Amino acid sequence: MLLNIRNPSGAAALDTLLGSYFAPRPSSAFFAASANHSPSMALSVEETNCGYMAAMELPGVRREAIEVEVDVNVVTVWTRADAAGDDAKKESGKTLYSERRANAYRRSFALPAEVDVDQSSAKYEDGVLTLTLIRVAAKTSKQLTVH
Repeated sequence: MLLNIRNPSGAAALDTLLGSYFAPRPSSAFFAASANHSPSMALSVEETNCGYMAAMELPGVRREAIEVEVDVNVVTVWTRADAAGDDAKKESGKTLYSERRANAYRRSFALPAEVDVDQSSAKYEDGVLTLTLIRVAAKTSKQLTVH
């Protein structure tokens, strides 16, 4: 079957329609929070003895433009929109042609357990954001003595 679309706005509508039909279906609650993410923020999460280790690719993003928020067990990473070469552009003169974009990205994912924000850390090196997320210690129950 050959589909020929001459109207660009019609092509966008078709992409939207077919995109939702062929979108990946998350198979667990872990991936449900991250189903609508930017493809340029590739993510891997590993469980460790004391929590989780998450690595996210953020090539070309400045350290100052990255923000990480932890709300109980949901981690959200976003980058502010700023073009990668803004400083160099201002010093070198008028831009004649540029394919660089100033995009803002946002991605959230849920973890199986609550995260201790005070013990957790974030490191950004070589375009990869590494999050060391420490699991909250399990609360133990105590038995009270009746007097």
